[in-house]
Amino acid sequence: MADIDIECPECGSKVGVSLEDVAKQRTVRCRKGHSIKLNDKGGGARKAQKALDDLDKKIRRLGGK
Repeated sequence: MADIDIECPECGSKVGVSLEDVAKQRTVRCRKGHSIKLNDKGGGARKAQKALDDLDKKIRRLGGK
């Protein structure tokens, strides 16, 4: 599931990436095959992903989805 749309710096096409993709600084490709190295400057995406993961665990413990 794509949470964030970014623009390919080479061709300008939109690329959907998840917060986890950014947090793990993955390399993704646009529709035209250009490689885009994601960079989590300052670690904000990693921290946000961890907070979401922790929240999901707590909800599951309470009997949620």
